[in-house]
Amino acid sequence: MRGGETEEGALRRYVKENLNIEVKILKLLAQGVSSEKTVTWYECEPLTPDVRANNDLEYYLWIPYSYVAKYCGEATKEWPKEIHEYFKV
Repeated sequence: MRGGETEEGALRRYVKENLNIEVKILKLLAQGVSSEKTVTWYECEPLTPDVRANNDLEYYLWIPYSYVAKYCGEATKEWPKEIHEYFKV
């Protein structure tokens, strides 16, 4: 985060810088430790339709809600219980 920036502001900025879309943060889902890092989970809604990944990203992928847990595979073992419940894992 940049000086004085909130966590939510940093998330919106990061998504804008990397995918060139605006997002609305709907709610905080969970916070937990994953691979010794604190991870905060938010539910967001895209406000702009066209994603354009910047040079730092090789690709982006929209994953249907019902497929997120399958796509993430082994990483789901580190998810907090709230995220397991959210994705019905």
